[in-house]
Amino acid sequence: MPTDIQATSQIYWIAALVAALIDVILVGILVWRLKKGAYRELQPALTIFSLVFWGAIYTWATYTFWDSCYQYVLPEWVRWIVVPFGLAEGLLGYLFWWISLRLPGNPLGWFFLMGGLHSLPGHLHAIYSRGLLQKCPILVGVSAASALVFGIFEFVFYWCIALIVSAFVQQISRRI
Repeated sequence: MPTDIQATSQIYWIAALVAALIDVILVGILVWRLKKGAYRELQPALTIFSLVFWGAIYTWATYTFWDSCYQYVLPEWVRWIVVPFGLAEGLLGYLFWWISLRLPGNPLGWFFLMGGLHSLPGHLHAIYSRGLLQKCPILVGVSAASALVFGIFEFVFYWCIALIVSAFVQQISRRI
């Protein structure tokens, strides 16, 4: 299905810059407000929210962009496993939390580093194994570098949301 929308590398580089600026602000606020003890206590809320959040993100992205993009690079049956796959991705919230507490320095820095790098395996596979940037009409002409860099900052943003919501839920549950 042809579309009038056309992404470009320039748009992706600008989006990466905007996302990076938003990430710096959100990560800064989280590092300032969420101390190691409070971060350590987030595990249950973060794990549960990550499962729901990543399941929702993958479902939304698949069904929103199926006709305009994913149908060109994925078999139809993928639509049926996207929710379980997204839920499995959500388990990374627990894994990143666990690993980050065992590394030196601020665990939030490690958490967000792993969260951003989490974008690379899927995006590298889509770009180089599936030919996403050649087959998806709205992405033809977008450079792999711009898409990959944007993906890192995009995923840091998602993990910021996961931590913010988890901390909020944690505070509410304490008050109840």
